[in-house]
Amino acid sequence: MKIKPLSKSNIKGAVKLLQRVFNPHPKDFDYPGKWFSASLDSKSKKSKEIYQSFNVSYLKYYVAIDEKFSKVIGTTGIYEFWKDKKEASWLAWFCVDPEYRGKGIGSKLLAYIIKKAKKRKKKFLRLYTSPNPAEEKAQILYKNRGFKEFKREKVSGKDKFRIYMEKEL
Repeated sequence: MKIKPLSKSNIKGAVKLLQRVFNPHPKDFDYPGKWFSASLDSKSKKSKEIYQSFNVSYLKYYVAIDEKFSKVIGTTGIYEFWKDKKEASWLAWFCVDPEYRGKGIGSKLLAYIIKKAKKRKKKFLRLYTSPNPAEEKAQILYKNRGFKEFKREKVSGKDKFRIYMEKEL
């Protein structure tokens, strides 16, 4: 397994994985295809509009690749909101293919992003998750790596609330 930056050559595999695991709707504000594309070309007019619509100042994604099969087996990302960019980075679209779970890939992806946040001199790495069963194993990993819940927020739609967690770096 190798972690590589998201690119035009692996974006389809990354979106396909997230669709299979989370089944996001293309009209969702955080639909991965939209954000992944925006991260590849942050200077385009469309990307700038996407960044502004969510008040994002920085965004990068990475994929875990099974080199034997040239297959995307995990995704992760890091982004920053304008409102808290001086103190925090946020974990984005963290996912491991269910067929590859339990092999340390999630731990490696999370450690990779923690290192990126530290390199950006942030005090916290934050994330949000939900009661979605597809996110249960990730929540265990977050807690085992020192993330603590700091807020719950009611939201509309299929998830009844979001769980916000952070790790002090």
